[in-house]
Amino acid sequence: MTTSKNPHRALAILKLPRSAPVLIAYAQSIVTKMTGNPSFPTPAPALADVSAAIADLNIAETAALSRATGATTVRNEKRTVLVKLLQQLLAYIQKTADANVENESSIIESAGVAVKKAPT
Repeated sequence: MTTSKNPHRALAILKLPRSAPVLIAYAQSIVTKMTGNPSFPTPAPALADVSAAIADLNIAETAALSRATGATTVRNEKRTVLVKLLQQLLAYIQKTADANVENESSIIESAGVAVKKAPT
């Protein structure tokens, strides 16, 4: 009787930082790595939308640091918007990687997100 190893599928995962400044840097890194990347010709959502959300969060974080009334709530809302866009982008990255099983891990890593091996 022959046994075979279970094949593994590479999963793209986000390692979202808690603090807004670190999240901003993480998101900017993903956008930078995906910009012009031939593996991701038409990202969904558009990288311009993600960049705009990053800029919005950056502005809101600056306001929150000044302790302006209501600024923390606005910052948290902008953070939620950015996280949702990153999750949508993650789904696009996963779909692209799934279409190219031979190189799925390198495709995921080229987008600047982490890879987790999962049994199929």
